Amino acid sequence: MVRLLCFCLFVCLLAPIGVAGSAAPIDLRPTFTDSGERRFRVESESVITRAVPALDERISQTTRLTYFLTRQISIDADGNPSAKLRFDRIRFKTQAPNLLGELEDVEYDTGLWNPETEQVQGRAILGKGEFIANQYATILDPLIGKAITLELSKLGSIESVRIPPEVGDADLISVEMVRDRFLPLVQICPEREPVEIGSTWKQTSEQDSGLGFDVVSVTSWTLEGASADRATIEVRNVFSTGEVRRDTGISLRESSGSGTAVWNTTEGVLESLESRQAIRMAGSPPELRGGELELVVRSRVQIDRVEEAWTSEPRPEAPVKESTPAEEPADA
Repeated sequence: MVRLLCFCLFVCLLAPIGVAGSAAPIDLRPTFTDSGERRFRVESESVITRAVPALDERISQTTRLTYFLTRQISIDADGNPSAKLRFDRIRFKTQAPNLLGELEDVEYDTGLWNPETEQVQGRAILGKGEFIANQYATILDPLIGKAITLELSKLGSIESVRIPPEVGDADLISVEMVRDRFLPLVQICPEREPVEIGSTWKQTSEQDSGLGFDVVSVTSWTLEGASADRATIEVRNVFSTGEVRRDTGISLRESSGSGTAVWNTTEGVLESLESRQAIRMAGSPPELRGGELELVVRSRVQIDRVEEAWTSEPRPEAPVKESTPAEEPADA
């Protein structure tokens, strides 16, 4: 279940807005300044619904995860940039079964990292699931104040990723996860030259579903338009089955994904990215002896650039829209 939860947090990456603007090519290259610092808030929410019709069983679990990140750029003597992504705060909320098998809220706040004192302020365990919250704390606490280093090309492509050894669980923070989730913080478009309105480029990634097979995501980015110093990019996701390592009786049946990114063309930095995705997996695992199991994962991710210094409280989380993959165009 931990791998499935991590997959759901990953699956959270990418609702279209047309913007009238100039037909001239738009420069979407990033701008890197030595010692430049940017702050980003990354909020994700996933709802996993597990249904076994033969047993009249239906369980939904909602997980919310909010990262507060500071991006610091360094440029070496040859002009090659690197970025340090420092985790300043993480808030985590989910439901977990208690000793009676009942789901109860588990909420954990690592507290806010103070770079001046190098201490954490405001650490808190909320809800009833203190034992489970402390288990998550052992995974999340080592991240706070630590930085992942991204070696970049001059266009912002991630050449390599260095994760501090003290940063714990590889299921939560892995090189693949960093490349897929945090790429928009350093690059929105890989092209060397300004691109025309209507141009499309693609990104492919692969992630373990936790169910015996990988899920391949092909993300298409289309420049919709620009106005003043903002460019709007439509995002579409198509999911398919990748490598199958073992037969669990479960397969990918239906999927959809869409979103919108806004890029600051003057400063060469991401302003925001919003996405919603839905994936339905189903089948007959051996333990159900012919019974059907359905898993539906609905997710939302919101990335925002934040101008001001971090405050003690994050922005309230918005709920995931109650929908199923069937309500949107499906690709499987």
